[in-house]
Amino acid sequence: MTVNIEQLKRDRKEGTPGRWVHYSKGRLERIEAKINGALICICGIHKIGSRGGKEVGCWRANARRVARLPDLEATVIAQSEEIERLREALENQRLEGE
Repeated sequence: MTVNIEQLKRDRKEGTPGRWVHYSKGRLERIEAKINGALICICGIHKIGSRGGKEVGCWRANARRVARLPDLEATVIAQSEEIERLREALENQRLEGE
């Protein structure tokens, strides 16, 4: 999978701002964000029980993964920008050496 950094930035700007949190509410893991002081539900992950089987994985782990998305996006964007800065610095250094 290739990550389109520009699309990632647009989605981040247009989507629900992070930090996202998660917590259990019965058979549901809720993923929420605090917006203007109020918790807003972004999505919920239901416990499917035996019908899902092992392939589905742990529903709570899946909720934790989803809740980490804004932090992961920020990290990927920052690293991508740093890589580009380093590439430009190397190219400039190479050109100065010629």
